[in-house]
Amino acid sequence: MSLYNHQLAYRPLLGGVEIYVPRVDEVGTLGFLAQDLGGGDQRWMVSCYHVLVGGPGAVPPASEGVFQPASAVLPAAHVDALRTDVALDCAAAKIVAGVSITGEILGIGAIGIPLDPEIGMRVIKSGAATGVMEGMVEGVNENDVIIGLPSGFDPDYDLSLPGDSGAVWVSQQEHSPVALHIRGVPGARKTVMAKRLVPILVALRLSVAG
Repeated sequence: MSLYNHQLAYRPLLGGVEIYVPRVDEVGTLGFLAQDLGGGDQRWMVSCYHVLVGGPGAVPPASEGVFQPASAVLPAAHVDALRTDVALDCAAAKIVAGVSITGEILGIGAIGIPLDPEIGMRVIKSGAATGVMEGMVEGVNENDVIIGLPSGFDPDYDLSLPGDSGAVWVSQQEHSPVALHIRGVPGARKTVMAKRLVPILVALRLSVAG
């Protein structure tokens, strides 16, 4: 699949595609679509706090628009300040009425029930910059997840590039979401950092959309 495909407009909305907030001015990835925990008819997109809001000191303005793709004229969603968590670097934006969604991720397909990551787990993600990439969980420390190259992979294999933040890592076998991709680890070659997805869903009061 061409990486350019991840930067196109998608309706229904799905995970793995480019999103953009003009004030933040950083292209990111729509990780997955979600719904209110326990029911309700509100629909959400989930990505990183630094993609939808900005740095740790940033505060989201009321109903700030999120565009998909970056070149879109009208927003597909609006950030909700009550559905953010700086410590977990996650945020949700409410989908605009009339915009359809699907629970699939571009290049991966339908996803399953969220799982906790385990060391040695093979995982994949679909990011706006690198497309579908494969990794292996190397470490789990509370909510922090470290993902590196699987054994035997070429050392020049790119696990992440700018624009991938917000993608969701899913288990390779079950396609169950396990962690939200944050960024590459500073000073470490071919290692990336993510946050456990289960605490993120609790913090945002959301469940993965079916």
